[in-house]
Amino acid sequence: MRIAFVMDDLSTCSNGTSLTARRYADALRAKGHEVRLLGMAATGADTLAVDERHIPVVTPVSRACGFHFAKPDKQAVARAIDGVDVVHLFLPFALEREALRQARAASIPVSAAFHLQPQNVTSNARMGEAPLLCAGVHRLFRAQLYDHVRHVHCPSEMIARDLRRNGYSNALHVISNGVPDRFTPDVHLGTVPKCTSDTAGLVHIATVGRLAPEKNQVTIIEAVRRSRHAGRIQLHIFGTGPGERALRRAGASLPNPPVIGFLSQEALVEELRRCALYVHASTVDIEAMSVIEAFACGCVPVIGEAPLSAPAAFALTERSLFPAKDAAALAERLDWWIEHPEEQAAWRGRYLAEAESLRVGRCVEKFLAMEEAAIEDDRAWYERRSS
Repeated sequence: MRIAFVMDDLSTCSNGTSLTARRYADALRAKGHEVRLLGMAATGADTLAVDERHIPVVTPVSRACGFHFAKPDKQAVARAIDGVDVVHLFLPFALEREALRQARAASIPVSAAFHLQPQNVTSNARMGEAPLLCAGVHRLFRAQLYDHVRHVHCPSEMIARDLRRNGYSNALHVISNGVPDRFTPDVHLGTVPKCTSDTAGLVHIATVGRLAPEKNQVTIIEAVRRSRHAGRIQLHIFGTGPGERALRRAGASLPNPPVIGFLSQEALVEELRRCALYVHASTVDIEAMSVIEAFACGCVPVIGEAPLSAPAAFALTERSLFPAKDAAALAERLDWWIEHPEEQAAWRGRYLAEAESLRVGRCVEKFLAMEEAAIEDDRAWYERRSS
């Protein structure tokens, strides 16, 4: 199959949607398919790069959040989609809309994905969840893109339910973004239980995500402060974003101030392998690949429950859940896991087994089935339109 992936920003490794586009492309190519990547700063084989699109007021905010809009370059789009079997659109912005317009004009099948919750936009604009505004954003997304595409990839059942509530009538395909093979426990440990603490007596706990309000890392810091074992906990906050300064201030008074910073994928794997627990407190998340990546490396997850955050679905025990904004409840969970290393070891093995079912290679098989359905439906529609 020949597929064109159209994704605004391919310049960053800290944006989950960019990572998904690249990972899916690599996995599909490994299975013998041809994938072209079109987006800003696209690099490597079978890629076409376009320039950044500057939007007054919006661009400085989006850059601070680690995202760049792409110019809807008509010539680049034409080259990217020429001769492909299907065009897959990752976001509802100008570049993707131009690709949709050209694909429809050329009778090329189109599919799309839903990777951007409106609440991500309102949270970064300091407006919170803003339900009325988010409902309006959904209507805009539908009018500009999703009402014109039949088959849509949803990374979680949570976002599929939310789309149905907001009037999306598409064929929604719930498929995990998946975890790459590099995310594994230490090969020397295999499935041997990970120690609760290191030789210095510290319990290493990780969280990964953009440093932004909706990721809610401040609740994790407060939970560590409230923990009976605060003096033994070393918190690692892996990510980059506009909230870094505030998080450093919040964590400065902990017995062991958090280690904060962005890591390459290789370095992140090594750090996750030595952490006993992984905490995710986000209030807005379509899937949160970082949770899967963490338990694939051997961390036992403790995941916040929130109506607009999907990763709580990965919890295999109630001990892995807490109300996302409740620092006291999270502190209790952390204390329980630290005080029950034998339970931690047992659940670690179960989470490792769960990770194997969520490998990217397995997920792209489901994605290919969606693309085949999109091709069949759109070709039939084009034939009816031309008759």
